[in-house]
Amino acid sequence: MTILLKGITWDHPRGFDPLVATSESFSKNHGDIEFHWAKRSLKSFGESSIEDLADEYDLLLVDHPFMGEAHKKHLLVPLEEQLSAEFLAEQRTNSVGPSFDSYRYGGHQFALPIDAAAQVAAYREDLLEWSKVGLPQSIQDIYSLGNRLQGTSRVLWPLGPTDLWCSFLSLCAQLSRGEFIDLATGLDIQVGRKVMEEFKALLPLLHEQSLDFNPIQALDAMQERDDIAYVPMLFGYCSYSLPQSERPVIRFTNPPCYPGAEKTSLLGGVGLAISARSAHRVEAAEYLTFVLSPDVQQGEYFANNGQPGHLSAWKSPRVNQCCSHFFRTTLETLENAYVRPRMPGFHDFQESAGALLHEALSKNTPTDKTMNALNERFCRRCTRSE
Repeated sequence: MTILLKGITWDHPRGFDPLVATSESFSKNHGDIEFHWAKRSLKSFGESSIEDLADEYDLLLVDHPFMGEAHKKHLLVPLEEQLSAEFLAEQRTNSVGPSFDSYRYGGHQFALPIDAAAQVAAYREDLLEWSKVGLPQSIQDIYSLGNRLQGTSRVLWPLGPTDLWCSFLSLCAQLSRGEFIDLATGLDIQVGRKVMEEFKALLPLLHEQSLDFNPIQALDAMQERDDIAYVPMLFGYCSYSLPQSERPVIRFTNPPCYPGAEKTSLLGGVGLAISARSAHRVEAAEYLTFVLSPDVQQGEYFANNGQPGHLSAWKSPRVNQCCSHFFRTTLETLENAYVRPRMPGFHDFQESAGALLHEALSKNTPTDKTMNALNERFCRRCTRSE
């Protein structure tokens, strides 16, 4: 009898293509197992609850801020119940930065990092050559580059609601060494105030589409046009660093930081999990073991538009040679990335927080009013209960 494993991923070649390719390879050696992969939007992936998805799908691509909800509502299989201790230990040893531990909550491992990412900087080397200015190393350097590039190719910072929130957290983490959220009272007002004032000061120097763009829109525009030379922070996509005859290569590097920062930027990436309501846990676990193996991550997964989560792929000379050394030039950022809170309710708060900050930046709302409203929403939506 054929077993059908249903999976839900996010709607982008990076999220879909490598899963289709690797599941087809897996099925060749497991003739009784077939797969069907569905897609949801990137916005839904980052903001919508996974509770309903757990009813319908066996395999779920998830974001780590949902781990608190998964634990509280028993939505995902604790993977230590299905995978060997040796395999989990190997995955943890080969985690890219804190990716592995970001899916651990309440003493259980609810997902494994099939994809690793963080906010990094992006640039068009050909558009920066004439400027005689090095890549920004500090936040202050962004002002220098922004002033130098006025009237030509510009600095763009994707500050749509979701990504403004992510960059806000990144800069707060840099300023505070990652200690700026109190689970009882919310965000540190002084830290948040400084970051929002920074965005207000930078905004006149940035490309006029900064408040409208997300990372994919920014990267697409960088390849299609010549008016964006540099992006200080966005989630990296190795596919834009692949040589393409008709499009310029985008290079990635570590983002600018405040002096003395221990944290670099916000951790992203994607975890692969098994629904606690799946009737095919054993078969789903076999696929996890296959797709997260070093050989598959470095090989078929990467070759099919994937951005691997296994450290061996990030350090592979062959893999790096294929994508303008994307992994080598951003690994430091991943190693020092900041992990968002993951308590129940935080994903709901994130969506509300991003919209609040975006409106405040667009309308130049007084920063203290913004921070007070932010913490009111935090206290209303987030909880320490497990």
